[in-house]
Amino acid sequence: MAKPEILQENGQTVRSFELVAKEAEWALSKDKNVPVWTYNGVVPGSQIRAKVGEVIRVTLKNELKVPTTIHWHGYPVPNNMDGIPGTTQNAVRPGETFTYEFPATVPGTYWYHSHQDSANQEDLGLYGTLVVEGPDQAQIQRDYTLVLDEWNTGSQGHAGMNMGEMDHGKMGSERMDHGKTNSETMNHGSMNMGGMDHGSHGNTSMPGMEHSNSQVPPGAMHDQMMQAMYTTFSVNGKTGDAIEPLEVAKGERVRLRFVNAGFQSHTLRLPG
Repeated sequence: MAKPEILQENGQTVRSFELVAKEAEWALSKDKNVPVWTYNGVVPGSQIRAKVGEVIRVTLKNELKVPTTIHWHGYPVPNNMDGIPGTTQNAVRPGETFTYEFPATVPGTYWYHSHQDSANQEDLGLYGTLVVEGPDQAQIQRDYTLVLDEWNTGSQGHAGMNMGEMDHGKMGSERMDHGKTNSETMNHGSMNMGGMDHGSHGNTSMPGMEHSNSQVPPGAMHDQMMQAMYTTFSVNGKTGDAIEPLEVAKGERVRLRFVNAGFQSHTLRLPG
């Protein structure tokens, strides 16, 4: 979690954060290191957390070699804070900074990510979580955020695939970006992290995916494409034994927050 500077301005509490977009080497596990793009050197990026009624201020410093922005996925912000390059703001160029500021009005679990060449920049690790606490937060003993993602850790050694080079039925990368989902607080015995709307995939094909029956259901084709592209799955930037266990004591009230930062859908089953 990013440690904010807490200010009092005009009778309001302002939580001020800094996010530095930069390249790094990230250990998915003891034997899997990948080159990534990060916020503050970690994947996922530092969590932004505030309370309803406060003001969130985030200064983005771009230390990448390319322009970038931050989009607050699903959160109601002023238009000029929405982070859509060429539409709501100019992209933040290398060496420049931009300050996002908006009121925390709606409690829940959200996420932020690059919206400049988003399919590629997200795939390399430019994402993090945004949590706005509501009045019921005091009733929660433990609060965990779990970010799901997938990586290509094959022989080429890239953290992600170049989604911009894929022909998804002429689909733009910005359209793909909103196929990802985030979820609110979960109090269910089971949940489906589906809803991955990637539009029409046209005649997209990949090696090893030939079928004798040409009428392959679009959902099955999408799943096979993703399985061919990605080899490693992560929770909070770690995979396998490196994933930190969640500590819970009997009788505690626990809030689990899920964000799907990847391109695949996941079905999760939680014991009742």
